[in-house]
Amino acid sequence: MKPYLYAMGAVLCWASLPAATGSGLDGLSVPELLFFSFVPAALYLAAQEMVISKRAAIPWPSPPMAALGLAGIFGYHAVYYLALDRAPLVEGAMLTTTWSFWIVVFSSVLVKRRLSLPVLAVALAGLLGAGLVVSGGRSLQFDPAHLPGYALALCCGLIWSSFSVALSRLRPARDYMPAF
Repeated sequence: MKPYLYAMGAVLCWASLPAATGSGLDGLSVPELLFFSFVPAALYLAAQEMVISKRAAIPWPSPPMAALGLAGIFGYHAVYYLALDRAPLVEGAMLTTTWSFWIVVFSSVLVKRRLSLPVLAVALAGLLGAGLVVSGGRSLQFDPAHLPGYALALCCGLIWSSFSVALSRLRPARDYMPAF
């Protein structure tokens, strides 16, 4: 049951991120939003780690793992906030979801397996399905004036998928999330 609760929590967090970001960007700059997003999360995760482990020290990852975590988690959110600050919320959020497509592509490349047509078709269908859901069945309209925001949103997909695939390759012995 516990894994399902974690999964539901993750879905709720990912689903609420665009709305929370849009609301946050109304009154805060991108650096302020990063600060108010990461500081409470870091304090909570550090406290949770201390309670669960019953130790005051937080385990610190190796330098490569720390660099990957910083680039993946902080980098993704910094670019995400910039993207949604420079693009309409719906279109920008839809473009950031390309990470799931790229995970499929990068995973095939890493295991040196040819990307089969059915797997590619399902990945593309998922990508198109996300666009359909986000657009509510209406056509998506991409305004060229928002091209920098769209490009940043696409970079989000590349950052998160690269982080996810690289993390699976490093196979950390424990969860270092509180250290990030």
